[in-house]
Amino acid sequence: MKNQILKIVQLALIVSIVFISVNCNNQGDQQTDSTSIISQNENELSDNFFKIDTPQDGSEIRGTISVQGRHDIPANTKVWILLHDGFGYYLQNPPAIVLPNKTWKQDNTIANGGVKAIMVASVGDTGHERFSQMVTDGMFGQFTELPDDLTFLDAVSVINPK
Repeated sequence: MKNQILKIVQLALIVSIVFISVNCNNQGDQQTDSTSIISQNENELSDNFFKIDTPQDGSEIRGTISVQGRHDIPANTKVWILLHDGFGYYLQNPPAIVLPNKTWKQDNTIANGGVKAIMVASVGDTGHERFSQMVTDGMFGQFTELPDDLTFLDAVSVINPK
């Protein structure tokens, strides 16, 4: 129960940050840098350093893109990319490659329009099995229920015209 409450708090924090950032972009106000806010609250999200470097917060994205960055997590950590459109998540395949040189990447993130955030999460064995089964079953459409062993590592807001 405690883990689920923590996960809800994590999700609420990230969704709030993304909403504020997207809202500022839409109103022409000064953009909120969600990655810096997430970094300030890093202990609430993850005990280890993990950052999305590309694309940068507020970038316009289209089609198939590469998502990459730096980390200080064990190389065997299972990391997946999730896109969020304000309503639900879209799983990206394959999982990110976490390299021992403290970088990570995923070169097949597909942004087909309406994406508001790119979110990166680590999962334990149960979450990894669930996401792998979704890939096997071709279930890449919107979903809202996250695995219990998921931890958000970082997120960036993006502009993805429909």
